[in-house]
Amino acid sequence: AGRVNDIWVRSSVDIILNIFTLDNPNFEFIDNHEDAEYTFSCQQSAIEQIPTDLYVSTEGSDENSGLTPEEPLKTISYANILIKADSLDPRNIYVADGLYSTLQTGEHLPINLKSYVSFIGESEENTIIDGDEYYPIMSGWDGEREVGIKNFTFQNCKLASHHWAPLTMMFTIIDDIWKRFSVTLENLTIKNTTPRTSDDGPRALELVDGDNIEMKNISITDNTCGAAVHLWTMNLNAENFIVNNTQYSSGSESSHGNGLILLRHNSLFADDNPDIIKNLLLCDNISISDFGFPALTFSVAGGCEAYVINGTITENYQQGMAGGIIRVDSGSDLSLINSIVHNNVGGHPVYLNGDDVEFTVDHCLFTNGYEDLFIVGDPVINWEEGNIEGDPLFNIDGDYPFALMELSPCIDAGTLNLPEGIELPEFDLAGNPRIVGVTIDMGAYEYQDSVSVSEEPQVLKYDFLISNFPNPFKSSTKIKLELKEEAHVQVEVYNIKGQKVRTLMDVQTVPGKFELIWCGKDESDKKVASGTYFYKLIIDGEDKAYRNMVLLH
Repeated sequence: AGRVNDIWVRSSVDIILNIFTLDNPNFEFIDNHEDAEYTFSCQQSAIEQIPTDLYVSTEGSDENSGLTPEEPLKTISYANILIKADSLDPRNIYVADGLYSTLQTGEHLPINLKSYVSFIGESEENTIIDGDEYYPIMSGWDGEREVGIKNFTFQNCKLASHHWAPLTMMFTIIDDIWKRFSVTLENLTIKNTTPRTSDDGPRALELVDGDNIEMKNISITDNTCGAAVHLWTMNLNAENFIVNNTQYSSGSESSHGNGLILLRHNSLFADDNPDIIKNLLLCDNISISDFGFPALTFSVAGGCEAYVINGTITENYQQGMAGGIIRVDSGSDLSLINSIVHNNVGGHPVYLNGDDVEFTVDHCLFTNGYEDLFIVGDPVINWEEGNIEGDPLFNIDGDYPFALMELSPCIDAGTLNLPEGIELPEFDLAGNPRIVGVTIDMGAYEYQDSVSVSEEPQVLKYDFLISNFPNPFKSSTKIKLELKEEAHVQVEVYNIKGQKVRTLMDVQTVPGKFELIWCGKDESDKKVASGTYFYKLIIDGEDKAYRNMVLLH
């Protein structure tokens, strides 16, 4: 079932059992609808929960203990029932690479989330949970606290109504008090979500009435939804957020809201902090409108206050009733800082709808500048200094089609003067340093002034030299390092999303020359995929140099 593991009570009842999953179950196993009351008793439990971390593998068995990687369980859902956690003793479920699904491994989907339990996959690319074109993946309906979901791909969910998504989390009401959830999502891909029927409007990500949402390295790709991402009352802090190749249709009467990214706030929670998205790439999306709903790409509504820092919103297409690529509705505020809005087709680039809207544009590029704004009513518009218009000159032939070319007017055109409490991320969307040159660039990618392998790299505080050869490479590359001073030195390899792949050096050294070999493997000696990686030099705890390298298989 989509909600609770065993019994859902819809009218008052006394439940008396010989055996139940647990002898003292909470709402994860039995819960009630609104005013439906129940009593419960049982003589014996089938499962005794254990307060320890657990391990899962497709090669495991649910007859194993699950206490070590050598004796893993087989299903994530059983590990989730077995594990016991609380606020003083949070626990993790470690999931090895592999394909998990109802058909492949016997998973019971959706997995009902529980407070203080985190699911940690081995790698985003290879730890995959498949919905078998029928099931949602994970759901939380009871204000779960401090849930963590890291290093997964969720795929192939064919879903029904607007409250369903591969990942759904909701508030609950207990004794007339709203209980809100908190969750951390990191290194997560959600793809291939589709509606079960033409009247359905599922989401790819549905988070409603949370109070602390941390998101980092999230990719929403190749989905067909009623709205790709629905975030309501979030206190959201998102970094490195990609929504692309997604078709959204407001043609479902059950969709209850429009937009590829839909940010809303609930008026019951006036103390909410702003929603913040840093390094946003919203590109190559299609929005289709029926039933009189406007087609929207990025929608801010319901009294939401939102900031987009270093966003690239480009090449999005809208068909049908005119809306806005960016739309801000009555009572809501949106600030775009260091962002690019360019070459979107079929709707107004910005649609400001209402007198009590506030829209701030600070050090951004719009194709036609202020003329890209369509204004209804008398909103407050703060068009700050540093805004430019024209062509951002994207390097469409590179590995990152919306990175900047050498002559782009967006290079060194951003501002470091951010609102109080907002900090820039360390890396851009490609995993490169977020600031290169005089100051920060506009958009999700920072232009990298390339240095050939034959040149000496930039020396910052310490006297050192670092380079690698060959680059690109197939089997291995040699990193040469020369130090002029004694120091504690680390050399670490990262992928393009900023995830650490391997530590090559972590020692206290004397001055001298060093050679390090990277053979294209991660910490567990598994070969990584082809692509762009970079290595970072850290001296006495400070980042000193970054260099890109390309692995070819």
